[in-house]
Amino acid sequence: MNSERRHELQKNELADALGGYWKKVEPYAPAILTGVIAVVVAALTIGYLQSRSANQRSDATLTYLIHSGQANTESLANVALNYPGTQAASLALLAKADIELAEGSEGMFTVRKQSVAQLEQAVEDYRQVLGQVEDTLLRSRASLGLARSLEALGDVEGALAAYEQVVAADESAAMVKAAEQRIASLNRPETVEFLTWFGEQDPETTAPAETPGMPDSATLPDAPDMEIPENFAVEPPANEKPAVEEMNKEEAAAAEKAAQEKEAADMKAAEEKAAAEKAAEEKKAAEMKAAEEKKAAEMKAVEEKAAADKAAEEKKAAEMKAAEEKAAAEKAAEEKKAAEMKAAEEKAAAEKAAEEKKAAEMKAAEEKAAAEKAAEEKKAAEMKAAEEKAAAEKAAEEKKAAEMKAAEEKAAADKAAAEKKAAEEKAAAEKAAAEKKAADAKPAEDAPEGTGETELAPATGE
Repeated sequence: MNSERRHELQKNELADALGGYWKKVEPYAPAILTGVIAVVVAALTIGYLQSRSANQRSDATLTYLIHSGQANTESLANVALNYPGTQAASLALLAKADIELAEGSEGMFTVRKQSVAQLEQAVEDYRQVLGQVEDTLLRSRASLGLARSLEALGDVEGALAAYEQVVAADESAAMVKAAEQRIASLNRPETVEFLTWFGEQDPETTAPAETPGMPDSATLPDAPDMEIPENFAVEPPANEKPAVEEMNKEEAAAAEKAAQEKEAADMKAAEEKAAAEKAAEEKKAAEMKAAEEKKAAEMKAVEEKAAADKAAEEKKAAEMKAAEEKAAAEKAAEEKKAAEMKAAEEKAAAEKAAEEKKAAEMKAAEEKAAAEKAAEEKKAAEMKAAEEKAAAEKAAEEKKAAEMKAAEEKAAADKAAAEKKAAEEKAAAEKAAAEKKAADAKPAEDAPEGTGETELAPATGE
C-alpha cells in the first residue's frame, strides 16, 4: 500500500508542480493576499458608489415624473430639495416656477399682493435653474419664464434682458421669434405706459379657491445594503508540516501529498470564488445597463413632456397677448368715460353760472320793486308786508345761492372756473350797486318843486 502511494505521488506531476509553485510563492503570500483583498474591496466600493448614484438619479427621475402632472408646487420643491444636482431636480424647479408664473399672472387681475409674491418666487426659481443647467432647451425655457415674470411685475429692463437671453440661446426659431416680438412690444412707449398703469392698480377681488393637491406617492424601497462585512478577510492556507525526523519516508510522503491536495482544493475554491465574483460583476453590469436603458427611456419621456410644455407655453403666450389687448380696450373705454364725465362737469358748471346770473337779475328786480314801493306812502303797510315777504324770499335765495356756491366750490375742477365765477359775482355786485344808486336818486327827482325840502322815503326792512 505504501508502494502504491509512492507510485501515485511520483505520477502526480500536477500536484508536484503546484507544490513547487506554492513553495516559491509562499514567502510573498501575505502581500499577495493583502493586494487581492484591497482590489476586491476597491471594486466592491466603486460598484456600490456607482449603483447608489445610478439609483439616486433613477429615483429622482421617477419622483419627478410622478409629481410633474400635478399643480403642486410643494411636491416639486421637495423633488428639487431631495435630489440636488440632478437634472430631475432642475426640471422640477422649472415646473414649479411655471406654475407660479401661471397662477401669479392670472391673479394680478384679482388678488394683487398674493400674485406679486408668487411672481417674485418664480423669478427666484427661474434664476436658480439658469444657475444649474447648461442644456439649451432648459435654459431657453427658464429665460422665457423669467422674462414673462419680470414683465408681469412691471420690470421692463429686466424683462428685455431675459428676452435677449432667449434670443441668444437660439433653441428654436419659434422661441426666438416670440422673444423678438416681445422685445419690440416692450420698446414701444404705449406698452411701457400700460405696464406702468397696470402696476399702479390694486384689485381687491376675493381670491379664488386654490387648486386641490394630490396625495404624495408611496415611499420607494430603499437601496440594497451593500456594506462590506466588518470581518471580511481571507485566511491564508495553513502550511503545517509534520516533523520529518519523527516520521518514516512513507508517512512523510503521505503527509506531503495530503498537504498538496489541500492546497489544490484551496486553489480550486479560490478559482470558484473568483468565477462567482466575476459572474456577480457581469450580473451587476447587466443591471446597470438595464438601468441606463430605463433612464434613457425616462429622459425621452421627459423630452416629450418638455415639447408638450412648450406648446402649452405658446398657448399661454397667445392668451397673455389677448389679455393685453383686452386691457388696452378697457383702458380706452375708461379714457372715453373720463372725457364724458369731464364734459358733463363743464356743462353743469355752465348751467350753474346761468342760474347765478338769473338769481342776480331777480335780486336786482326785487330791489327795484322795493324802491318803487318806498315812494308810495299810501301803500306803506302793503309795502312793508311786501318787503317782509321779499326779505324772506331774499333770505331763501341767499341760502340757495350759498348752497349752490358750496357745491360749485366742491365741484370746481380748475382755477379758470373760479376766476370766471369771481368775475361774474363782481359784475353782478356792480350792477346791483348801480341800480340801487339809480333807485335812491329817483325820489329826489320826483319831489315837488319850490318846497326846498326833499321828501324822505320811509325806511324798509328795519
